[in-house]
Order: sequence, then structure tokens, then C-alpha cells
Amino acid sequence: MCWSHNYYIYNLKFKLSPALQEALNKLGYRTYHCRVAAPTEGHIPLWLEGFDAKLNGNAKSFGREEFDKILTGFSATTDMPAVNFSEELLIAYPDAKVILITRDPDKWIASVERSIYAIIYS
Repeated sequence: MCWSHNYYIYNLKFKLSPALQEALNKLGYRTYHCRVAAPTEGHIPLWLEGFDAKLNGNAKSFGREEFDKILTGFSATTDMPAVNFSEELLIAYPDAKVILITRDPDKWIASVERSIYAIIYS
């Protein structure tokens, strides 16, 4: 059976993302998040293939078939890497509900610099 997305959370608020994930999980949704992607065998290469297609045009753009390989069994996504494929996900799953969270861009970049960039560039 193919999985269908119920919710996409387009969220670049790193501190809020875990709270949303927990809330959706308590409501019975199984949520895909970057903390799921990293330890799940085969997921990172698939996302990298998607990024290569999206950014460099070196492969077929991701559609439902490709997302189903990664997201089968999940009913919501939050955070990265899925947020980078928002347009493609909406085309693949047109009936999905979207929760859009906004944030002051300057505060967001400061948060990124203190968290992810601090790890990557240390």
C-alpha cells in the first residue's frame, strides 16, 4: 500500500520543530524528521540523489515514486530534508494539508549559525 502524506510542516524554526513533531506523534501521526533520516539505512543517499536532481539537474526530479521509497510508513514531515522539497512534495501528494510556520529571517539565521553551522564548521 502506498503511503500518503497527511501533513507537511514547512518549518525553519529549529527549536519549534521537535515540539511540533511530538505533538503530531501524540495525535497519532508518524512524523519524518532529520533525526529519522540520518540513522535510517539508505535514506541519506536517496535524499542526496534528490538534491542532485533538484540543484544540478543530474537525475530525474523527485516525484511520488521516489518519495514513497523514503516516506512509506510516515504520515507527516517536519524540518529537513523534506522541507527542501516542498514544491515536489505538494505535486506528489496534492491532498496533503500544510502547516506553514513563519519566523523573523534574522532571528532564524542567528539560530542556524548557533546550531547547525556551529557543528558543520567547527
